[in-house]
Amino acid sequence: MKRSLFLFVTVFMFMAASIVFAAPPTDPIGVVTIKPGEPIHIAYWFVTAGPDSTLGIDTKRGIEIAIDDIKNNLLGHKIKLDGQDSGCNAEGGQAAATKLASDPTIVAAVGSNCSSEAKPGAPILWNAGISTVSPSNTAPYLTDPKRGSGYDGYLRTAHNTRFRAQ
Repeated sequence: MKRSLFLFVTVFMFMAASIVFAAPPTDPIGVVTIKPGEPIHIAYWFVTAGPDSTLGIDTKRGIEIAIDDIKNNLLGHKIKLDGQDSGCNAEGGQAAATKLASDPTIVAAVGSNCSSEAKPGAPILWNAGISTVSPSNTAPYLTDPKRGSGYDGYLRTAHNTRFRAQ
């Protein structure tokens, strides 16, 4: 019996030591470490000004409602939400994505609203290790299998215009 207990304790201690002294996680695109008490940083890149602003404002409000629904607590962390106006054009998308990509605390992004923003912006974010989920992009090229690896971190919840109702 003593030998079994000794063997169990030895194996348990070895397993515990391997967890405690394990190397930190690594990934080719990077790892975001969130320390206790720090928020999970989610960013958005939406059109929030000008004639198309209602699209971005509505989407941003949806995120805020979702955060409220979970009482601003995800895995014991508060959620920090901020973002950039992407203007509903390629230049704005590129500028917004570049600004977000420069922030190493961002875990993921939501956006863009317009496909024209996503074409230049999504690869910028992905090259910085930031996945982005668009609620409204519909351009077929964004999810085309031949689109290139710069879009590997791009996802969307909207339909592809090739499959829309006629």
